[in-house]
Amino acid sequence: LTAGIDDYDYLVEGVKDQLKIFGKIGADRYFLDKKLMLTSSYRIEQLEKKNIDRKRTKHEVLGGFDYVFDLPWVYKITTRAGWGERDTKEEEERDEDFDYEYWRYYTKTEHRINPRLKTNLKYQYFKKDYVSADLDHRGFYIQNGWDYEILDDEKQRLWLDFDVEHKDVDYALKADNNYKKEAAEIKASYQRKKNWKVSAALEGNSYDFNDSSNDKKRYYAKLSGEKLFLDGDLVLSLDLKYRYTNNEQGNDKEQEAVRVAFKYRF
Repeated sequence: LTAGIDDYDYLVEGVKDQLKIFGKIGADRYFLDKKLMLTSSYRIEQLEKKNIDRKRTKHEVLGGFDYVFDLPWVYKITTRAGWGERDTKEEEERDEDFDYEYWRYYTKTEHRINPRLKTNLKYQYFKKDYVSADLDHRGFYIQNGWDYEILDDEKQRLWLDFDVEHKDVDYALKADNNYKKEAAEIKASYQRKKNWKVSAALEGNSYDFNDSSNDKKRYYAKLSGEKLFLDGDLVLSLDLKYRYTNNEQGNDKEQEAVRVAFKYRF
């Protein structure tokens, strides 16, 4: 059971400002000596905004399973399918404010190369239908991630993550918006167990559109930290992010973001 608030407050006055209150409930059930897990969840969101022609209550449902194998080369498989209602403001790469309905399905496999090195492969299909904009689209992406343990003992842990992704998106009514995306990220993390954790990451993305004038490259620098209190029941976290967008045509853009959060386990 989780609940939270998302507050969007723009420096420029207008109709984009909004406050969202959401709640989520989920359940897991284990079978076959915990090798098989069935999972499901439901999320409801209330939009506190008096705009005309906006859906103020949104719903999401998700279900799937995890299965753990006794094989080192295929350790685990995860499958999820879901339906829901969202708006584009929740997407990091978009700042418009349009409601849409979505469907998605993904399968992820995890593999243990050796005690220090792990990898995973994920395929996801998605489809989005917009309520009041001609932005309906569908697509897929494939991700491959690697995790290397440099140090792991009773007191501390140090590891590296490396991820690559290919994404392909087709728009139903605006073919010029079709694009392919290539992405790569490297992240280093250090943890003092039962105390605190810090991580730093660099990410690069390349967008290749049907209309080449929209081509762009986007880069991120990220720094995150979290601190545990009350024997780990309370977690405070801080995320710093810098984004630089190099547009093929048009002005380049810079953006900074700060996120502070806390989580309490009852």
